[in-house]
Amino acid sequence: MPVPREAVVWAYRFFLGRDPESENAIIGKMKLEDEVRLMQEFTNSREFKAKRRDLVVFGNFEADRKEKLSAPAGMKTIRIREMPASSLRNGAERISGTITFPLADEEKLKDVIFSFHGPKEAESLTGVEIVLKSVPALYLAISDSEQKVTVGEKCSGRWIFHLWGPAIVQIGDRVTSNGTDCFINPGGSMLVGDDCMFANAFVHVGDNHAIIDAVSGAPLNYSPNARIEFKKHVWVASRATILADTTIGAGCVIGAGSIVKGNFDDKSLIVGVPAKVVRTGVSWTRSYEGRGAEDVLEMLNT
Repeated sequence: MPVPREAVVWAYRFFLGRDPESENAIIGKMKLEDEVRLMQEFTNSREFKAKRRDLVVFGNFEADRKEKLSAPAGMKTIRIREMPASSLRNGAERISGTITFPLADEEKLKDVIFSFHGPKEAESLTGVEIVLKSVPALYLAISDSEQKVTVGEKCSGRWIFHLWGPAIVQIGDRVTSNGTDCFINPGGSMLVGDDCMFANAFVHVGDNHAIIDAVSGAPLNYSPNARIEFKKHVWVASRATILADTTIGAGCVIGAGSIVKGNFDDKSLIVGVPAKVVRTGVSWTRSYEGRGAEDVLEMLNT
């Protein structure tokens, strides 16, 4: 198809600089395309994704901005949305809450993961408070308002917390875990005393699902304020499962694979499915040869 003479004339005039109107229009279009490209590159950049939670106001965030945060000496408090971008999953940046941690451990925040789950809107959640006097590796699945987690000093290891409603978790000082998985029902509380040691155990503060009477339909296992408490210096061995409404006395040992429910006295060896006390008047040390036994006995007797 022959090129129209008008197009040849326009091209000739344009490239000779004799058609400034067309030239300016094309240059303007090129600049606009460049600006759009640069904007796309910026919005896809790591820097933008890290800052975007400070650029958008969701739900209660405007009130959050006006509230001045404070922390004890040597500690720092930030809002959850100010966590590293890699620590916020599934919309967790929209949760209105705070995390407090030691200034010296700020680089460890990368090991703390927040994930939002549940039927509620993330921006409707308020009163979520995480206080870490030390910073172990944590995975916090947040689903509701008024969820409180406190971790004491010199704690280490890995924890996974599934918080299904308003709940309280309190971990004492010098507590270790090799990957304990904790499920906490609405209204539940999990209390761990000082110097406890967990392997890869399971803690169920509530059953998560109802068992019902086949005639009346009434729930048989509902506990609105379920509670599990580990007194000081408790050892929970591999794959042990602790069920709701249980208290483990100071110095106890829970055997591997045991399923535990009920109240147990201090210095008991608890083993089996279902678990029972197989020996009393015992405790444990972190060293395999029993080093540190005197310190353990002194701690348990004070």
